[in-house]
Amino acid sequence: MTLSVAIADNPRPLPNWTIVPKLSPDPVCLCVHGATPCSEAWLTAARAQLAGAAELALLGASAALPGHAQALRLADLVDERPEVLAEAVARRLPGRSLVLLRSDADLPALALPRLLRALEANDVLAAGALDNLDGERSPLPVGADSEADVARIDALCFAHSQRRLIDCAELSPLASAWHGARLAAALAARADADREARAQVGRTVLLDHCYVAARDRALQGPAADADPRDPQPPSPLAGLREKLGAALAQDVSPGLAGLDRRPVVLHVLHGWGGGAERWVRDFCRGFNDASHLVLIARGSHARKRHGEWLELHDGAMAGPPLQRVALPCPIAETAIHDAAYRDLLGEWLKAWSVDAIIVSSLIGHSLDVLRTDLPTLRVIPDPRVQQYGRVESLGWVLPIDDHHFRIYVVGRVRTAGALSEMRTRMNGKLWEDMTEEEHQRHPNDVEAMVSQGAIAGHSEEHLATSDRGIVMLRRLLQQQLEA
Repeated sequence: MTLSVAIADNPRPLPNWTIVPKLSPDPVCLCVHGATPCSEAWLTAARAQLAGAAELALLGASAALPGHAQALRLADLVDERPEVLAEAVARRLPGRSLVLLRSDADLPALALPRLLRALEANDVLAAGALDNLDGERSPLPVGADSEADVARIDALCFAHSQRRLIDCAELSPLASAWHGARLAAALAARADADREARAQVGRTVLLDHCYVAARDRALQGPAADADPRDPQPPSPLAGLREKLGAALAQDVSPGLAGLDRRPVVLHVLHGWGGGAERWVRDFCRGFNDASHLVLIARGSHARKRHGEWLELHDGAMAGPPLQRVALPCPIAETAIHDAAYRDLLGEWLKAWSVDAIIVSSLIGHSLDVLRTDLPTLRVIPDPRVQQYGRVESLGWVLPIDDHHFRIYVVGRVRTAGALSEMRTRMNGKLWEDMTEEEHQRHPNDVEAMVSQGAIAGHSEEHLATSDRGIVMLRRLLQQQLEA
């Protein structure tokens, strides 16, 4: 049975195990096979992806590798079919979960943990990666080819995939993972005449979010149909292939948000650029201790609908969006509640393992983005360009009690004491150095707040239409206090 026929769509939503690396506590054996022996450096790098805890089996040509006294060596095992190799090793190491790796496989970061993570699904026997050996497992569009390295292709697959496990009959010989207990059950069921018992052992699946390449081999898409009157069935990789074709044409390479151990920050932004977008770009470029995603609300100024659809971008904001979804009820300005926005936001927060949110603009968004229970920071970008670059300082306010608050500022400086020079001055004086007359003559934020009294009396206000944002914020605060 060919892969094009055997792949079936898997519409079931997946839990969050596809993201953050989490190696199974079950025993794992790394099995290296292939017609050429592996190098010591290559083997060290492969074992490092498994945190160095895996047992080792050297098969075929790699059985002659010196050292590794504890390794299982099977020089006569030269078949490259994953199912044959898995069954042969499982008979000698019963109950072990296996990672089969061909000696010429070029691995991207965290490829093997992704394969092992797929085994945590209740019904998965084995999981394999996309590759450049078979056009049916290629992430490229029909007839396309690419010389891009494995890291870039893998990053694009991870960013633009739907994180699906796609049923398939033929796994890549380059890299696959096998569940130990289910593999043992499969061997037992092989002699069972009951077909239903054999079928219940587990599925073999293809990850749409992991790509492994054979060294020194170009990546090509599937061939066009030989007879247009008799086309092949649609591939479940069609959507991924379309996105990768567009991304490769624009020479972009997204990060691996949610895959490595860095925290993921989601930036919330409006859709017409300007200083807010520039600030987000600079922040994402300058802060490498986190992975960055950008949630952009787009719409029409002419229709006065600034949130007609949502786009999720990588922090570089280059190339096609990672996700694009139209809102059933467009948001004109800022919505207090929007069920569709809330549900979509919740899905993306989970799917990308978002750890914190930075809000640069709420135009076109719903205030539901402030109700996620994640650490949330509201940023007002400063358009001034100073000596250390556009992103020079970041500040936030911490309430102390009903009458007092404290302002914290983190600044980028080169010399001690330079942060104090960033403070606002009127006529060259700090606020505490000014006289009462100077405060009246040159009022700033302090006068605006203090003049309202220790607790502002809302009954004395005369709010107009332009004060809608104030009303929305107060309602939000009241709802959070009552929750």
